[in-house]
Amino acid sequence: MAKVTVMEYLRTQVELRAAVAESDLESLLAARPQLPARLTAALAPTAAEVGVDVLEVTVRDVMLPGDLRRAYADTALAKERGRADLERARAEAAALRSLANTAKLLEDHPSLLRLRALQAAEQAGTTLVLHGD
Repeated sequence: MAKVTVMEYLRTQVELRAAVAESDLESLLAARPQLPARLTAALAPTAAEVGVDVLEVTVRDVMLPGDLRRAYADTALAKERGRADLERARAEAAALRSLANTAKLLEDHPSLLRLRALQAAEQAGTTLVLHGD
């Protein structure tokens, strides 16, 4: 088995850095499974010039500098908070629609309010105050 030369190692580093530099972090992480095939295709011609066949390149880890890792974590956290806020807003809008529908029903059918009051009166510990119209 042939040993990897310094030149091949440097070429690998250059190709890997080029692949990383042309993508934003999310795209790079999403395309990580395709990275080995891309590197294999990019390195094979140069390696063939020195009599080496590149059969496969494996990418074990994508390591990021600390500040970039923190920025990525902050971005992911902000997105999750945004999704949570959006979900809360949707739930609040649904609750308001439900209240509006209930108000409309009670306005159109006043007897429903009396029935609901009777249902509430059935529960233990409920005090019901009635007044005449």
